[in-house]
Amino acid sequence: MQTFRYLLAFSCFLPAILAAIFFTRMDKAYHPFCWAMWLSVITEVSMISLMINNGPWPPFRLFGNHYILMNMLFYLLFFLRQKMIGQKMFWILLVSAVIFFIANCFFKRPTKYFMEESSTFNNMIIFLLASKLLSSQIFSLKISLPKNPLFIIGCAACMFCAIFTFCRILYLLKGKTGFNTFLFDIFRYVNAVTYLLFTWAFVCIAREILSRKKSISPQRT
Repeated sequence: MQTFRYLLAFSCFLPAILAAIFFTRMDKAYHPFCWAMWLSVITEVSMISLMINNGPWPPFRLFGNHYILMNMLFYLLFFLRQKMIGQKMFWILLVSAVIFFIANCFFKRPTKYFMEESSTFNNMIIFLLASKLLSSQIFSLKISLPKNPLFIIGCAACMFCAIFTFCRILYLLKGKTGFNTFLFDIFRYVNAVTYLLFTWAFVCIAREILSRKKSISPQRT
C-alpha cells in the first residue's frame, strides 16, 4: 500500500520529464509552468527521502512549506506570461501570499507544522486565475479544446484547487477523525489525476512543436 502511495506521489515525474525534453523548444510563456513541475518532483523526492529510515526528519516540513511559496511564485509568473494578470497585480498577489505565509508562521512553527492556511489561500488565488485562463480558451477557435494545452492546464488547476479547498474545509469541520484519513486518500488520487492532465497538456505542447518543425522543414522533391 505504501508503494502505491509513492507511485501516486511520483505522478509529477511524467509532466516534469516532458517539460525537460521540450523546454528549449516551447514558448517561453510555458517556462514557469515547467519550473512548477520540477519543483513538485524535487519536493516529493526530498520529502519521501526524509520519510524513510525512521523519518520524518526535522527538515521534512520545511521542504513542504518551501513548496507553498515557490509554487505560488511559479504559477503567478505563468499567469503573468499568459497575460491573465498584469505586472502590478502580479506583485500585489505575490506580496499578499508572502504576508499571509509570514502571518501563518506566528500561529504555527514552520519546522513543526505545514502552513495549511497559507496553502489554502494560495490555492484560492490559483483557482481564480486558472478559471480566468479556462474561460479565455473556451471560445478559442484556433485549436480544439482536448488539444489545447492552456485549456487542459486551466481545467486541471481548477479541479485541484477546488477539491483541495473543499477537503481542507471538511478537515477543519471534522477535526482529527478517521474521515480525514479518507479525505487525504481522496486527495492523493486527485493529485495524481491532476498531474496526468498536466502530462497530457505537455503532450499537446510537444505535438505543436513537432507539427511546427515539420511544416517549416524543406519539402523533398
